[in-house]
Amino acid sequence: MCLLITVTCVLGYAASANAAVTTVEFEFSGFINAVYLNENEALGNVYVGQPFEGWFSYSSVPDQRPGSAYYGTYAQDASISVTLGTLTLAYIDGFVYINVNNDINVNNDCLEGDGFSFAVDALEGDFNFTGYGLTLSDSTGGVFIDDSLPMSFDLAEFDQTKLIIRGSTYPQFDWFDVFGEITSLTVVPEPASAVILGVGAAALILRRKRQ
Repeated sequence: MCLLITVTCVLGYAASANAAVTTVEFEFSGFINAVYLNENEALGNVYVGQPFEGWFSYSSVPDQRPGSAYYGTYAQDASISVTLGTLTLAYIDGFVYINVNNDINVNNDCLEGDGFSFAVDALEGDFNFTGYGLTLSDSTGGVFIDDSLPMSFDLAEFDQTKLIIRGSTYPQFDWFDVFGEITSLTVVPEPASAVILGVGAAALILRRKRQ
């Protein structure tokens, strides 16, 4: 099975004390399109076509592989939550592997073009995740201009938009391996931006009423 998730060992990094850190949050939704494994209904009654929704967030930390123009690594404490039926898989402020691939061409379909991956490999509550997150990829390499951490996405630019939920229950070790297709991905406005948008919308409505 071909995935774009790349796990990179990070010993740590020191960010500049004066560097401004921006945190961005995204909302997404879609439907399950493959259930390879779900032992003893570890994730509940998961079925193809089942809708899901969720959100994830991360911060603009420095690239831990600055010497490469093609591989960006931004492993950090980040968050993701997916609601699937009655089950919510929440992983909040835990270590996450974030990778950005820009214009990769190594004669390997797993690493060709542009790609973004957000992956959890950790124990959280009743679940031992070995690959929980999402992967966006474009085989043409036309999405990213470098390996910078994206602060926004246009879902239409990607060939593949995957949700991945892989791992096992703990300590029962009932394995699950479920894929979904993400059909909507939007940035959640910051509170200040949301207020500005709200004021602007209210002013437009009032203007139309006066007219």
